[in-house]
Amino acid sequence: MSARIVLTDDITGKDIPAGKGGPVTFSIQYDFYRLDLTKEGEQALRELLAPYIERSQVIPYAEAIAQPEAV
Repeated sequence: MSARIVLTDDITGKDIPAGKGGPVTFSIQYDFYRLDLTKEGEQALRELLAPYIERSQVIPYAEAIAQPEAV
């Protein structure tokens, strides 16, 4: 017998059908977040963040998690 994992969209509370979504991760400063979203929910999040992402610089993960030096 195999186990079946059912994800629930963290915004709508509805089950996510297989292949129609999954975990989405993002971070702001040193806080990392994960949501289970449908593909539509992920697209909505990307559209909401688009103006910020378009004006941002992508940096390597190691640089992003490095603590800034005290001044």
